[in-house]
Amino acid sequence: MQFLSHLFSGDATRFRSLPRNTHILLATIILTNIVDPLLSVFTNAFLWQTNQSFISVVVYNLGFFIGLPLGFILTGKFLRSIPIKHMYGISGICMGLTVASLMKFAPSSLMTIIGFGTVYGISSGMYWAVRNVLTLRLTNERNREYYFGLEISFGAMIGAIMPIILGWILTSQQLLQVFHIQSIYFFLALGALGVLILLYVVALKMDYRIKTNLPIFISDTTPYWWKVRLINILDGLQSATTYYIPSLVVLYFLGQEDTLGFFESLGALTMALLTYYVGKLIRKNQRLRVLSIGIGCVVILSLLFVFLFNTTGALVYRVLYPVFIGLVWLTLVPIRYDAIERGSVSGVREHYARFVDSEIFLNIGRIIGTGIFFVLTIYASEFEALRMSPLFASLIFVSVVYVAREVEQGNGYRRKG
Repeated sequence: MQFLSHLFSGDATRFRSLPRNTHILLATIILTNIVDPLLSVFTNAFLWQTNQSFISVVVYNLGFFIGLPLGFILTGKFLRSIPIKHMYGISGICMGLTVASLMKFAPSSLMTIIGFGTVYGISSGMYWAVRNVLTLRLTNERNREYYFGLEISFGAMIGAIMPIILGWILTSQQLLQVFHIQSIYFFLALGALGVLILLYVVALKMDYRIKTNLPIFISDTTPYWWKVRLINILDGLQSATTYYIPSLVVLYFLGQEDTLGFFESLGALTMALLTYYVGKLIRKNQRLRVLSIGIGCVVILSLLFVFLFNTTGALVYRVLYPVFIGLVWLTLVPIRYDAIERGSVSGVREHYARFVDSEIFLNIGRIIGTGIFFVLTIYASEFEALRMSPLFASLIFVSVVYVAREVEQGNGYRRKG
């Protein structure tokens, strides 16, 4: 993994101190980051272009939220017979196949769309289940902030390049004169599938095994773990809007895929610079302060978008939102990982069950967040839902600061007799 060392040559000593398996994990994450814009943002754009409906995009993401915890549960069963590095690669390939099929058949029925979303959610859930386990096992409290700073920054830097490339390809007049837009999407999806096959090849270099017959569900809970569950619900409620609102804002107000790609890249670039340096400097006792700043900025930005619901407001929202939410993720994710380690009294065998439990409650929150969009659509309109749902979600999310403080302090940690 020498190219990663060169990329951060000024910080080479600290980077090289990470284990070899962690370097390989980062390499696979870079490959995932290359295809992620197509699998997420531009899949939303594809559904918008083929159906011209906010609802089709939201329904697809609802299916995705339903499928994610199912993927975690299935992974727990598959890991009993399939080595973790094979599970990691297979799940990535399943993600690519699902998106390629969606772009080949271009469904218009909401039931079919939610079905594709659910299958993609299951595949993505399997991928994230394995990735979470590997991340927890290959990092510790001493290097976790630095690792997540690297991970987020790699993703943001690649995210500053790939959306522009994809947007240019999808709006290239030379290509559009030869191919239908749906065919271009499909060819790009096949390219993404090829990258995910390469991810499998890289993952095979990992020398890591876990015990089989891991428990999938936790056997008992404590007041402390219920607070962790509440963090997951609140985080899910907020993150639900992250999956589709920014894309819809750009597509509705600012144009087609090339514009979407430009603003995706601009937001990712600013996020990369901020999160990498904050990730290097932040210490464990500063997490709550950074979390509070990030959430406060998200609330102010969402409020501004309500009153400036036009092209200018959309531009400001789309550029700044990734920066502020990056601060939230940079602090909230390590808090969650530390809580899983602390709550797993029986040791590493309990880690996976904690991940499954976290994913279930995270997606309960996401479904609630999506429900807010549907309620606003029914009682107002799609446009009011687009305008107001980020503010509602962010205001509710403010309470996570108090709950996170309780979790960091370990309040309610003692198990029931």
